[in-house]
Amino acid sequence: MVNLQPVQRTRVSDLITEQIMDLISSGSLKPGDKLPPEAELMRQTGVGRPSLRAALHKLESMDVIEIRQGVGAFVREVDMPFTSVGTQLPQLFSQRSILEAIAMRRILEPEIAAAAAEAATDNDLARLRDALRALDDSTVSNQYPKDTHIAFHLCVAELTHNMLLTRIEHFLLSLWEEGLERVFDLNPSDHGDVTALTPDHQVLYDAIAARDPDLARQRMLKHVSITADRISMLGQLQTPGAVQGDEKSWA
Repeated sequence: MVNLQPVQRTRVSDLITEQIMDLISSGSLKPGDKLPPEAELMRQTGVGRPSLRAALHKLESMDVIEIRQGVGAFVREVDMPFTSVGTQLPQLFSQRSILEAIAMRRILEPEIAAAAAEAATDNDLARLRDALRALDDSTVSNQYPKDTHIAFHLCVAELTHNMLLTRIEHFLLSLWEEGLERVFDLNPSDHGDVTALTPDHQVLYDAIAARDPDLARQRMLKHVSITADRISMLGQLQTPGAVQGDEKSWA
């Protein structure tokens, strides 16, 4: 009898992340080393700029690398026991994990948005605007653009200038996105019209750019709650406090 192992879906950006972490753990990349320029990394990996930047932002949020604007990305002193948690996430997913991730997002992300609105600098807002533009550009194919979507939410967390919050958000988003694939096996069409991505996230950007923490908190809560309600209906999961109605949003 032939026994096959379950196939795990993996984002392109995660594959890049794992390659770089493997190079660090093996000693091929050492603290202080500079990564090759974006163009060279794109050539070596064969991926586009959004996927590469999502991987680099993920590594930065995990405190694996430091991105210096106009200079490049450099390897930090790495806490490997922590960063390796991300590679173990596929073993953690279950319907219960999704329910808990829904609850955590409702609690955590509105406060992250509020903190971002208070702490963001002009340069930070420019980064968030770039993340929104990349998200918009990636919807052209009408396929769900995971990498740029996650990169936007991670960027919001980074604007808080709180490393612990950023790390927690990275873990939560990884659990959320990968768990959805495993539990629901969603196709892009199940998510709704991808053209809704830009306006859904534009209102979040506008509130943070206005440096209005109360408005940012309110809009993020609505954003996450509507999405959670839609996901609950798709997966026939019951989640407390879900927003009722026919509104559709993206996580």
